[in-house]
Amino acid sequence: MFTLFFSLFSFFFFLVVFLVVFLVVFLISFQLEQSLGTQRSEQQKYALIGVCRDLRGIFSAALGSHSYGLLFDVIYPKHMRPLTTAAEIWGDTPEVMNPLLKFYTEFVNTKGMRIKFAPSSPNGILLFREISTVVVSYGNTLLRRQKPADPTQEYSHWYKGMSLILNVMSQTLSGNYVNFGVFELYQDNSFTASLTVSLQILLSMQLKDIMAYPKVTKSYFQFLSVTFKYHLESLVKVDTNTFVKLIEAFREGLEVAPDNAIINLCAAAIDHLATFAFKTAMRGGQSSNALRQHLSTVPTVFTTFFVMLLNNVMYRSMTSCWSISRPLLSLLLANEATVNEAQQQILRQQPQPNHQRFQEAFNRMMADIKKTLETTNRDRFSQRVNMFRAEVKQFMVRPPQFDAV
Repeated sequence: MFTLFFSLFSFFFFLVVFLVVFLVVFLISFQLEQSLGTQRSEQQKYALIGVCRDLRGIFSAALGSHSYGLLFDVIYPKHMRPLTTAAEIWGDTPEVMNPLLKFYTEFVNTKGMRIKFAPSSPNGILLFREISTVVVSYGNTLLRRQKPADPTQEYSHWYKGMSLILNVMSQTLSGNYVNFGVFELYQDNSFTASLTVSLQILLSMQLKDIMAYPKVTKSYFQFLSVTFKYHLESLVKVDTNTFVKLIEAFREGLEVAPDNAIINLCAAAIDHLATFAFKTAMRGGQSSNALRQHLSTVPTVFTTFFVMLLNNVMYRSMTSCWSISRPLLSLLLANEATVNEAQQQILRQQPQPNHQRFQEAFNRMMADIKKTLETTNRDRFSQRVNMFRAEVKQFMVRPPQFDAV
């Protein structure tokens, strides 16, 4: 039995090696062909599509750091240039760009912590520069184009490419194998340029339109959640109008989200925002001042988020409200006026006999909760929220907008 297993393993291993070598040979020939000029042909087009799909399949099978490292060393950096160049040559052809971006999404996916570079290795930074080149090139191409008039091409020729760019950026920004501070330190605009283009793509997408495409909607909010979790220091540097549009997306998401997954992503991003506001307010600095300036244009936004999230806790059908209860505490601590304002807004939708019972349940939820975001305090508050939810569901009148959820 062991001999049979070893024989099968050896066969598949050498088969994978053979495929990688074959693809590398093709990439080399493609690179030489591109060096002779930028003429496009149908043969190049379909060959490139096939290479991207095959490479994606091979890298998706590399589940461990050792196997991924072997494949990475074979492909990168020598044989990646043709793929990077393809984004410039074929940027107007979704049939090519969609498989290319799908490959890059798999290439930078750190599932199972498979992407591990040595402390002295520059590979993470160099890899992101390649990603940035593709994102900026194709992103600008999409932004310059008009939305297809043909509804049958709206997804394949427009939203799909945008969502794939957001997917690539989400995987890279959350991969934990790139020190993004290096780019600003050495005045490299790769990070700033790719983040700017990604935000422009995000803001160009109308939420009411993309709700018809679940994959696009998930990419939209996944990117927002990742950037607010890992790169809020960079986001607060954008202009106020852009920043306000980003946080307004959370309000829209909570209003029209088709499922709990989108609500959880919005709740996580709101938690990162409120936590950042609470912590930076205590230590001050440029980030704190920039965030305060942004939020001054929407002074009631934290109260609005709190009311919307608490309404979801009380009225939405879900097995657990743990994920959407997390931002409630950070919102309360970031803006102390939220407590009274939120209660008043909620009670306006309730008959008078429910007011006192709601306030008593709310006070029990807030009892002995400390003004800190330590894990123990967060967990205690989440438990209180679950108890609060069980109590108020017995008497609170369900608003009409929650009848279907």
